[in-house]
Amino acid sequence: LNFTQTSIKLNSMDLLSRGFNAVLGGERGTEGDRDETTAGVVEKLCLRLTTSTLIQDRRDAMRALRSLSQSEEDYRVEVGAQALSHIVSCLEERDPELCQLTLEAILGLIGTPGRSELNLTFSEIVLKQTEVVGRIVEVSTGGDIHRQLAGIRVIRALTHNARERVQECLLSSPGAMSHLMDLLDTQDIVRNEVLLVLSGVCLDNPQIQKLIAFESGFDRLLGIIETEGCLSGGVISQDCLQICLSLLSSNSSNQSIFREGPYTVSLRGILLDATVSDTTRGWDQDRTQNALLTLKLIRVLCSPDNPLSASQQARASFRRGGLLAPLFNLMLSGMYSP
Repeated sequence: LNFTQTSIKLNSMDLLSRGFNAVLGGERGTEGDRDETTAGVVEKLCLRLTTSTLIQDRRDAMRALRSLSQSEEDYRVEVGAQALSHIVSCLEERDPELCQLTLEAILGLIGTPGRSELNLTFSEIVLKQTEVVGRIVEVSTGGDIHRQLAGIRVIRALTHNARERVQECLLSSPGAMSHLMDLLDTQDIVRNEVLLVLSGVCLDNPQIQKLIAFESGFDRLLGIIETEGCLSGGVISQDCLQICLSLLSSNSSNQSIFREGPYTVSLRGILLDATVSDTTRGWDQDRTQNALLTLKLIRVLCSPDNPLSASQQARASFRRGGLLAPLFNLMLSGMYSP
């Protein structure tokens, strides 16, 4: 068994080696040759990436670096140490394929499952330039779905590894939040990734919370909840409700926007869904969690911790929006029944 596993590993490494030979040119020399080492391979790929005048050569070099960034840890370390700054600089290129390969290579270095030290270190290198997050958002908008996904997943990984720095970068990049919010209007798979990014970047940052609200954040989030089936929308509705809660908590400006807008009517629709007499639907975990988040939203708006005038305005908004009847019905429903 050990012999078989070793043979498979050797064969895989041989195939990988042949692929790099095609990019680097020529055959590998003796064991003492530096070109045989990981460092030598990465060095040569960096040279090809930075000096080649043919776009296809640069794509091939980036493709090889992407493969190395997604392989064993010693390859990742070498790519991160030698090539990451060169990889990041390729985000300025206008070639769509090269940009996508660049995003995928960065993701391989910073987005490996688990919050490893390598992820954190490489994220710091990527984020040295403040404008890089804005550039990633720009590259992601208007592209095909694969480039959009790669870009949003890079931002999600960066946010996971260095949230406060990503928030700084977004605030210093004009239009970045607007472009990011526009991606909510794309295909569902991209939209769902954007929701995960928003849930991270809006935490503990009132400025970003206000930007999201000003970019029709409540309209878009509540619209997604309705499209997904309100309380029955599973984790997507849950993500949207959690973002709305983050936008409203301890943010008087956003609470004012919510009270004065048509959003109480949307909350009424969610509560009405909670009281639908559909015995086949039941109260599973996701549906219950979404109902509780909706109640938390209402609680935040009329909390005794708010100024008295704000709480009174919220209650008046609830009455105008017809929120009280479905709220009482929910309280009397079998939501908490075993």
